[in-house]
Amino acid sequence: MKERKLKQAYILNFIIFGLLCLAIFLMLIDFDFATFSPGVQRSAAFYFKYFTTLSNVFAGLVSLVLGVFQLLAYKDKIEEVPSYIKIIKLASTTGVTLTMLTTMLYLAPLSEMGYFYLFKNCNFFLHFFIPLLSIISFTVFESNAKIKFIHTVTAVLPVLIYGIFYMGNIIIHLDNGKVVAKYDLYAFLKGGFNTIYLVVPMLFLITWIFAALLWKLNLRRKD
Repeated sequence: MKERKLKQAYILNFIIFGLLCLAIFLMLIDFDFATFSPGVQRSAAFYFKYFTTLSNVFAGLVSLVLGVFQLLAYKDKIEEVPSYIKIIKLASTTGVTLTMLTTMLYLAPLSEMGYFYLFKNCNFFLHFFIPLLSIISFTVFESNAKIKFIHTVTAVLPVLIYGIFYMGNIIIHLDNGKVVAKYDLYAFLKGGFNTIYLVVPMLFLITWIFAALLWKLNLRRKD
């Protein structure tokens, strides 16, 4: 049973990485499935300023590395997958969980183009499919018994790092103390700059709650 789950885990992790590569390619050429043709192409910098892109890239790369370790363990080349990569997988899975649920519960309902607009084309993979597979991979197929509850705190670090640049960019571009909309990419401060003192702690708390739930779900996993 353990060997079968290990094989399923590395296959799924390789699939996640493959889907990431596909999604990034589709994103860079702005591919439209409706017309089956590329659209207006932008620089990579345009896309990589979003947490959506960064969290998915992080999750995909971690899945690739973890998949390699799982393959080596399956073939008895190593005794077990290192604990540190499992902790990093918790962080990366938390990141894409935040991406998916923020889109589903906050951004999509506010979209002027309609709820499902944010799930079209490459965004289907980045906002939904890759996060979903990452959650399934972590909670169903991966044994992370050595991850302690305290490790859930580390899952907040990617959001903290992104938040420093995100909020810093907003502060640098304040216009007479007011938030300039184009720099508030996710409209977190649409209620005014002073809401930062509520929004930032809430984002960190929500992220940690997601990490704790993923940890708990994984803890219930049976080999």
